[in-house]
Amino acid sequence: MISSLSTFFLSFFIALQLPAASQLALINLAAPEDAVPPTEKETSTITHPNISIPADLSARSVVLFDIDSEETFFSLRSDARLPIASLTKVMTGFVALRYLNPDETVVISKEAVETYGSAGDLKAGESFKVRDLIAAMMMYSSNDAATALAEAAGGRLGGNSFSDKIERFVGEMRAEAAALD
Repeated sequence: MISSLSTFFLSFFIALQLPAASQLALINLAAPEDAVPPTEKETSTITHPNISIPADLSARSVVLFDIDSEETFFSLRSDARLPIASLTKVMTGFVALRYLNPDETVVISKEAVETYGSAGDLKAGESFKVRDLIAAMMMYSSNDAATALAEAAGGRLGGNSFSDKIERFVGEMRAEAAALD
């Protein structure tokens, strides 16, 4: 059974990336620098007639499933043990969307740009919609986008300084994680 967190976030991800009629989600569970191309045997496990997996797929692990039926159409090393960074980003997106509207604009701070491991190539003073920051965070593993989201949502939680905003946001993430079954 898919947890409520997964169902919510994947539904939002679909709304961002796929046509409205589609109910499929393709989840890339590994950063491209860690990618291992799938073997022919691994790519032949697809069970949906209208879906093909690209030959240049770059991921250590992938799952493609229907959210409504919870039927898995394709999986590539779905049981691989991976670092939790991507899971943390899923929680970041989930919690951020409790406090921020997807169409809302976030101005990128100097502190967000200076985040270790940033991949979004964001610049201080730039403005992005929340939905675009979530896409950068999830698709490119952008730590600077994740920090910008946490900072913006932390401000809604009453934080004043950068560190206070992040601390309040992390507190919300911890509370949400504790509430999961």
